[in-house]
Order: sequence, then structure tokens, then C-alpha cells
Amino acid sequence: MTLLAVSKLFVVPLPSLSLWLPNHSVPPDIMAEDEIGLLQPDARNQNVKKKQERMPLCDFSSRRSDVCEMDGDIRIHGNSSSILLLASSNNNKTSETHESWRIKPHARKHDKFILSHVAEISVKSLTAFEQVPACAVNHTIPAIIFSTGGYMGNPFHDFTDVLVPLFITSRQYNGEVQFLISEIVPNWITRYRPILKQLSHYEIIDFNKDDTVRCHTHAIVGLRFHKEMSIDPLKAPNGQTMIDFAQFMRSSFALERQSAIKLGPDQDKKPRLLIISRKWTRSFTNAKEIAQMAEGLSFEVVVAEANSSSSLVDFAQLVNSCDVMMGVHGAGLTNLVFLPTNATVIQVVPLGGLEGIAWADFGVPSLDMKLRYLQYTIREEESTLIEQYPRDHAVFKDPTSIQNQGWLALRSVYLVKQNVKLDVNPNWNFISQYQPVGNIPHGIPVSKSGQVPACAVNHTIPAIIFSTGGYMGNPFHDFTDVLVPLFITSRQYNGEVQFLISEIVPNWITRYRPILKQLSHYEIIDFNKDDTVRCHTHAIVGLRFHKEMSIDPLKAPNGQTMIDFAQFMRSSFALERQSAIKLGPDQDKKPRLLIISRKWTRSFTNAKEIAQMAEGLSFEVVVAEANSSSSLVDFAQLVNSCDVMMGVHGAGLTNLVFLPTNATVIQVVPLGGLEGIAWADFGVPSLDMKLRYLQYTIREEESTLIEQYPRDHAVFKDPTSIQNQGWLALRSVYLVKQNVKLDVVRFKGVLLQALDFLHQ
Repeated sequence: MTLLAVSKLFVVPLPSLSLWLPNHSVPPDIMAEDEIGLLQPDARNQNVKKKQERMPLCDFSSRRSDVCEMDGDIRIHGNSSSILLLASSNNNKTSETHESWRIKPHARKHDKFILSHVAEISVKSLTAFEQVPACAVNHTIPAIIFSTGGYMGNPFHDFTDVLVPLFITSRQYNGEVQFLISEIVPNWITRYRPILKQLSHYEIIDFNKDDTVRCHTHAIVGLRFHKEMSIDPLKAPNGQTMIDFAQFMRSSFALERQSAIKLGPDQDKKPRLLIISRKWTRSFTNAKEIAQMAEGLSFEVVVAEANSSSSLVDFAQLVNSCDVMMGVHGAGLTNLVFLPTNATVIQVVPLGGLEGIAWADFGVPSLDMKLRYLQYTIREEESTLIEQYPRDHAVFKDPTSIQNQGWLALRSVYLVKQNVKLDVNPNWNFISQYQPVGNIPHGIPVSKSGQVPACAVNHTIPAIIFSTGGYMGNPFHDFTDVLVPLFITSRQYNGEVQFLISEIVPNWITRYRPILKQLSHYEIIDFNKDDTVRCHTHAIVGLRFHKEMSIDPLKAPNGQTMIDFAQFMRSSFALERQSAIKLGPDQDKKPRLLIISRKWTRSFTNAKEIAQMAEGLSFEVVVAEANSSSSLVDFAQLVNSCDVMMGVHGAGLTNLVFLPTNATVIQVVPLGGLEGIAWADFGVPSLDMKLRYLQYTIREEESTLIEQYPRDHAVFKDPTSIQNQGWLALRSVYLVKQNVKLDVVRFKGVLLQALDFLHQ
């Protein structure tokens, strides 16, 4: 069995494992549930009812930070780096007494060099009968112990390694918490005091020098890390987001501007552009020329350097006064945290194959903070490396070979030796490289030579021409090939657009009319049969595609996301539920589970048994089949009424578009090495729509293929050999011949995880 618990862009396995999954990669198989304590069915059933009892004292599952959290009689002695938790004999909130852990409370646990400069803290769980130091001070507020060792002084690391994780960990206490900081740096404390005093209203304790035994009833050792300089709302206490963090920054530094300027005919004020300068490396060698070009575009331009010697309060005020901020990839871009909402960040990426790092470090945080984001990768001619290396050198032709030499080699060549001379030629519009290109529908001529026909009808609205040929009638293809691309392409016109459709299918139009009439308020034209010469001043031929059943906000007009698409679906079908149920002590309503059934292939052969098991976990269970003959309006209402939807990989899971926010999708993946396809088709879209997602790969014993092939057959032992025979062979064996008989004992842990999501 493989169980994958996913939140947003990261794959978070159960707490005994540590894996990281970048966006769009294939989720790995995880070890059997027998090795994962949290999946033991009996224990999990109790733990859903008493969430606090399921957590171990210390969690080492994160790829970046270790965290110990405890309640009870806690005694902290900083000078000896010792923390003791006294557990009474009837205290079940910790897993065991007489356990001990050693933890370095800094959110770069993968960096051995930095951790060598961070003191190790001992955390022990003891019984109340053992001799322990007496309390010198009794505190009524929680304690958070963390380190400011590491790369402190570099703004990016200040925020990504400490300040954002500290916000995640401490903001829930509204200042009623005490910080005990190891490897304390006085200048760092002074620089970030506006932030620290908002997060804690109490004196900061120098942990390493503190010889006082401090007693607390709640303590956290280490800081919770989600992703580079950002927050995952699904994991954050109280669902905080980077938008909340941005508002917190504005509050901490008394920044007045909440939103960037909105240009229009009645606006005579110039937008303000901040060019982040750098003194030594990755600097703009023609900053004045860039500024002059920008001023010619009606920007008011400010050129300033962000450094540790300048006043952070003053620099935050400067950044907040701007509408656009640009700079070469580097720590100075961290100041985006002070920009007003809807401001634009332009990151200039130097040579070296650094696009991925640049995107993760500053692209994702920008979008998470509701900023606009543009990424510009320079050409060889814009790099000063051309003055140091011949043009056929690996530095230009094979950056990967430099990267393979290790971080120091990459840093030396691409980060230290390189400066940037931007091409300010107005004829080269770099933004154009990010514009998606639509596919031209089959059979539609793009141009014709000869005499131009006269207009029979003059339209004042744009036209979009596309085809509904292909695999229409299969819900997955209906959405991924047409409806999502149509939303991307047409939503910007707010219904003031006309659709001309080739290979039109009347039943398809009828089925999706609630969507189509929202996207276009006008009659749909049958393109192939239309003999009228229609004249428009704007037209698009083809639909813009980003990824399987999803949207890339960087490419979408007006920055639309799949969250916007989900809201659009709820509006189109008049779906009432915006959010899934939130379970808690005051909630007596049962969560609703929809089991998507299939009649012929990849069906659950024991659907009743699955339903009975789920009902035993307090689910209200609905079993229903999604097919083209049923009313889509009715089925959309049914799906929207549910909090969890599960099904075997297939088109029926497309109905996740109707689920309320924070509902959970469980995809059961049949045999055949289909994990990657399953993840791309339904995993990524689920997370992009702010749904929870679980992926469960069945074992051989759960597949009906064991009734058709011997167990040593390539079907089981070498699925790749079947795949290599082509799509038809793969489809015949793994998609057509295979049904699923779930092991309900093993699968029970998946539904318990879904229940756990509904408690969060």
C-alpha cells in the first residue's frame, strides 16, 4: 500500500518520514503502513477523537526543521541546553516517559556546516518521581526556543530560516509567548525588533547564558518551516497565509500603503519603480541607463541598495512607497515583504540555470503575498561573464556541468563573478516570452489569399474560435482539453465575447451550457456551417493551455488561478457550499463521503464493504456513478454537498471541480506504474484548487489482475515492459481489465487521515 498525504506544493508523508516533492514531480512510493505508526487503524481511530494524543513529543519529519512541542510541567535550563518534561503516571499526552531527543532548533537541518554552529538542546520526558531542578521562575505563558545562528545578516536567510517560521509558530499566541534564543546576535535582534516585539510582548531571553530554571506549561523547541520564505495555509495554525504575513509586516513597520497604484484615465500620479542595486556581485552595470529607459515609460525611478548597515525601518518605508521593484536574483529582493498588495516584483535571473532557484526563492512568495511577478532570464550578451570566458566555454554551453561540481563552484562562477548589463532596447519585449500560444483547431484556415470578402455582420465584441472535436464526452478531456483552456482564454472578457466552435457536438453544448453561458453572453456559432462573413476587431484562434486540468497564474490573463476556476464552477452551477465541514467538539454533523463508482472498468468490487467501514468512522456515505447520461447539474450539487470524494483513477474524479474548498480528494491508483499520471491529472489540480489530496496505490492483492495473470508475470513484476509496448497495451491491461477490491483494514488509515484534515 502507498499512502501520500499532500498539502499544496509539498508532499508530506506521515511523520516518521522526510520527503520533499517539487511542483509537478511524480509522488514517490512510501513504505508500507506497518512501518508508519500513525496508520495503525485502532490507534488512529482514537486519535481522530483526541488529536493531541496522537502527536509524538518531537517531530523530525520535516525536510528543513525539527520541532518538539510539549504540555505539562516543563523545566528549561538554557545554560545547560536542557529541557525536561515531567509526566505524571496518568498523563497520556506524550507517547512515552523516559524518552529523550537531541535537537538543533534552526530551520536548515540539511546544512551540516551551519548546524555545526548551532548548540544542541536535550529534551527529555521524565516521571514526576524523579529528581529534577526546582523552578526559579514560573511562567504563565508558552515558551518558544529557537536559534539565530546560521546565515543571519543575509536578509533572505533572516526571513526564510527564522522570521517566517517564527511567524508560523508564534503568531497564534497574539504576543503572549516568550522567546528563548540561542546563538543570539544583538545586532540582529535590534534590526528586527519591530517584528519581534509584535510576536512577543515579553523580554527576549539569551538561552545559552541563562542560568535560571524557568518553568512553563507549554513549550515549543524549534520553528515550523513550510517552504522558502512562504507559508502553507493548510499547515499553519489558524490557516495563516503570506497575505497575513504581508499585513503583519506593514503593521510592524507602520507602513501606510496597502495597495499599489491603479493607473487609469483619472490618475495623473506616476507609478514608482525601485531598482535594487548591489555593490559587488550581480550588480547592474548600467543602472543609470535602465533608470532613464524606465523614466521614459513614465515611471518615477528610485535606485537604492539594501544592506545591513542601513535602517531597515527607513528601507521598508521606501519599498512600501513603490509599485514595482526589480533586482537581480539575490537577498535584496527579500524586501518584497514590504511592498503593497498588487505591486509587481521583477526578478532578473543571471546565467547559470538558476531559474528554478529564483522561482522558489522569490516567485512563489510573491504570488503567495498577492503580488504580481515577472521573471526575466538574461542572455549571454547581458552577462559580464562574456568578458571572462570564451563563448564556447561550459559556463555558457553546459551550466549543468558547473552545477555538478557543487555549490561552491556554482556560487563562484554564477553568483560571485557575474554582473548584469541589461539590454534596454525597447524593441525587445521580454514579457512576450511568457505568453502562451494556443493550438489552432483542426480544419480552420488561418489565412486565405485573394480578394477579401465584404463584412456581412460587424461585431463589437471579440471572437474566440476553437474545436470540440477530440475526446469530448469524457469528463477529464472535456475539462483539461477545452473548458479550463476556454476559461483561461475567455474569462478576461467577462462574457463580452463570441464563441465560434468547430466540430460542434450539440449534446456537449447542452451539458456544459451553465459554464458556456457564463463565459459568453452571446449565441454560439457553428463554425463549420456558418456561411456568414463576420468581422471583429479582435479574435483568438485556439485555446491557451497551461497544464493538465489546471492554470498557471503567471501565464493567465489577470493572474487567474484554479481557485478562481473553482469559484466560477460554484457560481455557474449555483452551488451553495464554499467550504468543507470543519470538525470539532461543537460539530455534531457527520462529514459526507462520496464514493465514485464505475460500472465497467477500474470499479470497486467491494463498494458496500468500503461504505460500511466508512460509516463505522462516522461518515455519511454516498455511492454514485458519474456518467454522461446523468444530469451534470444534479451531480455537481451532489459533489458539492460532500467533504471527501474518493475513486479509482479515471474521468469520474474530474468532478473534484465541484467540491467545496478544503474538501479532500482520495485517488486510488491501480497497478501499472500509474502514479505519475494520477498525480499530474488529479493531484496537482486538487492542490491548485485548495483541496486536500491523498493518493493510495493498491497492492497486487487488491487488484483483480491476480485472477487473470500468474503472480510472476510481467504485469506485476515489470509494468514498464507493458508500458513500452505502447498506450494501447497499457490501456488494455491496466485500465480496461483491472478492477479494485480495497483492503478495508489497510485503507481505513486513509479515511482517518481525511478525517484528520477536517479537524484542521
